[in-house]
Amino acid sequence: MMDAGSVLIETGEGFGSVIGCVKAELAEYGEVKATDLGFSMDFSNSWRRRRISCTVEDAGSTGSNDSEDREVRRYAVTFKEGNASGWLRKVFFAVLLAALAILTFRCIFALVGFLLAAYWSIIPASSSRRILERIKSRIS
Repeated sequence: MMDAGSVLIETGEGFGSVIGCVKAELAEYGEVKATDLGFSMDFSNSWRRRRISCTVEDAGSTGSNDSEDREVRRYAVTFKEGNASGWLRKVFFAVLLAALAILTFRCIFALVGFLLAAYWSIIPASSSRRILERIKSRIS
């Protein structure tokens, strides 16, 4: 799992309300499971395994009150993103690499094909980044 950023929220709501808001935002994109430290969302398929996890932490008081005379507190929401190739993707790129090795007689083309196949299989999913950006903008 890689660090995908964090958001600082200042609100007069309680810790439970903030956790509920974060869980509701994550639930729009997939099934959310509670973990020991926060939430985990899994939106994998046979092509790629993708997960987003987040933790909500109390970052202290701001020392001021909101319009309803509640203490305004800060909460830090930290996101982590992880993705890996699924079994279908691994089989596809193994077949692609084998086909390139069989069809080409020159070593340089096989090497270029291997590097391209490795790059395409390792590159992170852009959909995870888009989802995280939407969630962060809605929460803050």
